[in-house]
Amino acid sequence: MKMGVNCYSCILRQITETIELTATDESTAKDIINKFAKFILETDNNQIAPALSAKIQAYIKETTGVEDPYKKVKKKNTKNILASLDNIKIKVKQSKDPLYSALLMSAVGNSFDVAVSLEGDIESHIESVFKKGFIKDDYKLFLNRLKNAEDILFIADNCSEAILDSVLIDYLNEYVSKIYFAVRSTAILNDLTMEEAKELGLHKKTTLIDSGSTGPGMLMEEANKEFLNIYKNADIILSKGMGNFEGMSEEEREIFFLLKAKCHEVANYLDVKKGDLVFTLFN
Repeated sequence: MKMGVNCYSCILRQITETIELTATDESTAKDIINKFAKFILETDNNQIAPALSAKIQAYIKETTGVEDPYKKVKKKNTKNILASLDNIKIKVKQSKDPLYSALLMSAVGNSFDVAVSLEGDIESHIESVFKKGFIKDDYKLFLNRLKNAEDILFIADNCSEAILDSVLIDYLNEYVSKIYFAVRSTAILNDLTMEEAKELGLHKKTTLIDSGSTGPGMLMEEANKEFLNIYKNADIILSKGMGNFEGMSEEEREIFFLLKAKCHEVANYLDVKKGDLVFTLFN
């Protein structure tokens, strides 16, 4: 998905958040903003937002010396979701269709995105989500694919939502013999890293893989050989979050995208409203 005009202001918001989190002085902050302006001038018509964001975030790391600016925020958001986890598990288990409910809860977790907001209250989302469901809903197609699937490539998004992905994985493991769980190759915004995935115990439920991507979304031009081999051969690909959607929406193979449309650019592309939850098949 190519960048729209609103993507630049969104990335600028990410930059100002990162500057605050690194306690950057005014002079360095101005230098970072000037660098972003330079990157914009160099951007071509085929640029995607996660790639531009990756460039400026890498520059911020280099300039400030802070390798993971969002580390404390990720821990805070993870703690908040863990406090609600038992109630969520019960609600999912007692629902008419636990797998569908687990998909919904995984999508709710996608609301906790530092790139959009540093605040989030998962309890306030749950009841309305169960009533509203997905605005775009290819669940029946997903169930049909699961009948003949042996494995799934699950492309992760942010750190705290991986807790709810873990609930979904428990149910997916009832259908398939193997789940590959792909994470970012470096700390980028609040996205999940290999170290954090292990801390959450995901290595016990899935086969963790490094995607090769250094952006806040799956950058296919950076994908490593292991990821590409699994991507090519997996029976089902399940991609979480807007960044992954922006990076993979024009891929030729079949992909199920699970996300919340948190900006107008993505919402318009999907023909939904901002804030809607989406579970849709692209191919």
